[in-house]
Amino acid sequence: MSFWIKDGRNWRKLLEYTDVTNTPFQIDGLLDDNTALVLDYDGNKRVAKKLNLTTGALTPAYSDDTRSISAVRADPFTKVPIALFYEGLTLQIRWLDPELARLQDTLNRAFPNKHVYLASWSRDKKRIIVGVESASHQYQSYLFDTTSMEAQLLSELEPSFEGFVFPAKELLKFNARDGLEIPVFVTKPTNAGTRRMPTIIMPHGGPESQDDAGFDYIAQFLATRGYLVIQPQFRGSTGNGLAFANAGRGEWGGKMQNDVSESLKWAVDQGWADSSRVCIVGASYGGYAALAGATMTPELYACAISFAGVSDLALMRMRLEQMQGRSSGTVSYWHEHTGLTRFDTARIRAISPVHLAANVRAPILLMHGKDDSVVPFEQSRTMANALRAAGKTYQFIELEGEDHHLSKQETRERFLVEMERFLAPILRPEQ
Repeated sequence: MSFWIKDGRNWRKLLEYTDVTNTPFQIDGLLDDNTALVLDYDGNKRVAKKLNLTTGALTPAYSDDTRSISAVRADPFTKVPIALFYEGLTLQIRWLDPELARLQDTLNRAFPNKHVYLASWSRDKKRIIVGVESASHQYQSYLFDTTSMEAQLLSELEPSFEGFVFPAKELLKFNARDGLEIPVFVTKPTNAGTRRMPTIIMPHGGPESQDDAGFDYIAQFLATRGYLVIQPQFRGSTGNGLAFANAGRGEWGGKMQNDVSESLKWAVDQGWADSSRVCIVGASYGGYAALAGATMTPELYACAISFAGVSDLALMRMRLEQMQGRSSGTVSYWHEHTGLTRFDTARIRAISPVHLAANVRAPILLMHGKDDSVVPFEQSRTMANALRAAGKTYQFIELEGEDHHLSKQETRERFLVEMERFLAPILRPEQ
């Protein structure tokens, strides 16, 4: 990976890196004509540094900062960096612009116990678009007038939710079998009481991603239907430092999957989960984890749901090579993250659910958008064929015109309806 800068009509190389394990740094705007602000790794965290565009020298930008930075935001008008976003499972922002920092404090007081985000503003900063949400409060946007100090509601996720009290979401932790501390989000039904509950284990996608403390429409939907929702932030997730993220490298179907399984054991040990009524649900990598759970630890789950999940790692790698080229950064990242090369045939088969369909004991629901450009539709079709050949119980729902992200409202609604229809007779939430 190399970074080039244009001098007049010519380009010259400023920096070069050969390690693709982690992106060495990213350029996030100009502080002046000869200085860029970049994010670079310093041990287990990412820090902001100044990059001299003449010499390539890197120096600390904010030496008082001890937290790991996830992103930098630039002003839409000046393109100058104005905010640092910190890594974590809750929203943490440091405004470099004093005026916006004061506005953030004012709005935090106006919307207590909520996540308040300054989404956009006019050039003179007299009018601000503000996003407001919490784990139990749907996303709303407001127009805030800094002169009158009044906020006008512009939009909300779903107007019919107004006044509805959603279940609370807690961030807790448990220790994996090797002692690594794993964060986990827990959402309980409002009528949970002290009884053991039907449970959804819901690993996130990525896998180098994370859930957060904000409103999660899928988790809230399931909790309002009477299910305990467990969202493990397994090793390999972001939000917990570089070492934690890198601990997932080479652990597809291994320690990452163990963390997911152990989140269920932990929930049972807490006295919350009914071990006989558990389903694993996920999308993208989470869909892979759901299928891996159903095929590698079938004794744990009464059912599984995969949306756009990877089922055949060899086929996935082949498609990436066809689309990007064998020497592309995307393919290099895939090999680095999965720990697999094209020659690891036995290992690939051992952790690909499509080759483990004979192990399945419970019903499986597969859903996939026909226009998915991230995880090809054939990943679910191939899994459906394997389940059919093995004589297993499954449903396969093809979503016409839908992509990887459930971008259409009608298919998001259908996803929830089909999921509830599948879960209810198996997990019996009314019991």
